[in-house]
Amino acid sequence: MIPKDYSLSRNLTASTVAALCLIIFHGCMATANDVGGIADLTVTRCDNPPTIDGDLKDRCWKKAAQTGPFSNFMPNEALTQKTIAYLTYDDNNLYIAFQCFESKPGGIVATKTQRDSYVWDDDSVEVFLDTNLDRKTYYHFIVNTLNAQYDEFGHKNPRWNGQWRSGVKIHKDYWVAELAIPFKILKTESDTWGVNFTRERRGQPSESSTWSALRNSFHKPEEFKTIDGLDVSFYASLKLGEATIGNLVGTNQAQVQVENKADDRKLILKLTVTEPKGKTTEHTQAVDVPSGAQATLSAGYLLSEPGLHKFVLDIVDVAASRSIYEISLKRRVPQLLGLVLPTSIYYEDDDSIAAEIMVNAADDLRAKLQMEIKVADDKGNTVSQKTLPAPKQKEFLDYDISGLGRGKYLFEVKLIRDGNTAASAEKEFEKIEGFW
Repeated sequence: MIPKDYSLSRNLTASTVAALCLIIFHGCMATANDVGGIADLTVTRCDNPPTIDGDLKDRCWKKAAQTGPFSNFMPNEALTQKTIAYLTYDDNNLYIAFQCFESKPGGIVATKTQRDSYVWDDDSVEVFLDTNLDRKTYYHFIVNTLNAQYDEFGHKNPRWNGQWRSGVKIHKDYWVAELAIPFKILKTESDTWGVNFTRERRGQPSESSTWSALRNSFHKPEEFKTIDGLDVSFYASLKLGEATIGNLVGTNQAQVQVENKADDRKLILKLTVTEPKGKTTEHTQAVDVPSGAQATLSAGYLLSEPGLHKFVLDIVDVAASRSIYEISLKRRVPQLLGLVLPTSIYYEDDDSIAAEIMVNAADDLRAKLQMEIKVADDKGNTVSQKTLPAPKQKEFLDYDISGLGRGKYLFEVKLIRDGNTAASAEKEFEKIEGFW
């Protein structure tokens, strides 16, 4: 994904000064493109979408926009293998195909099979999409020759997951990767995007190639090339804030702020929750949003067990019968109760334990809980006990142990609901002879 950073020592010769002037000139041209100049590539619409199978026989690829050859990421080195990217789109998706010529297909490196693993360590291709042309934020998609996917928003943030399709096929002297990226998983406010396409070749000789002329890192959106010709007005008509999804045991809320930039419309927020054991529930809310108005879309849902949950949040335009935005996230629901003691050894004259207690309960559940703290000696006899309201998520509690002599003890915390134990946690500690 990121070729090793490097630096070059250069003397300020006349040729270097001239090169710097060209760079400055290029920067000025890039700025001009950003504010309405000529894009580097114009994407055309396809009538019939391609089959995503790693084959370029679909008719739409014959008319698709082409990037032309890539350049070597390393300066002053020629590429041994050619790469071309093709782009087209329809109402729902951006379609991208890579044709990666390969003189030694037997040397293709293909080891990663898991989603969001280090697929860039294999022969792979990458897509970078700055969908707002802000030269800062971007989506990043990678696929290797085993069709293992990686995606992120920005850099080193694989928690973001979009639902997109890819297909890969190795041919006689080249391999093809096709991607179908739904517009609904991308936040966009512009028909002109910053983009880049790159390829990692891990066989010998290994090389990294790029459509945009980048150095030092692929993750430089300020230097991405631009594309236009897209019509994403439907998706740009709703300005989206950040989605928040609660992950506490009990009743939670998923929320997203929106601003309607189109005519009056009815929106439906649909939330799908998949629990660790595979059980799926759906929760919806419909909201009328006037033109130009802001609104909060929300849906409540109940989480009853710890573990990794998957959340898919979908916003649907009712009149258009189309999804306008979709985001897929994973959140780990922690255990209902957590307990940490700073140490397991205390001197005889220590008078308190600073216990860290975590109650990972939503407000509705926490209101029904009582917290019971008990200290027992090594024979199981209760030597102290206290009942308190359940704390809000995390609390440091100084618990009195001044009356305890030397010996081993058990510090136990229970959450009680309707007379029954909802959760418990315990830690052993020991009091020893004083230091002095």
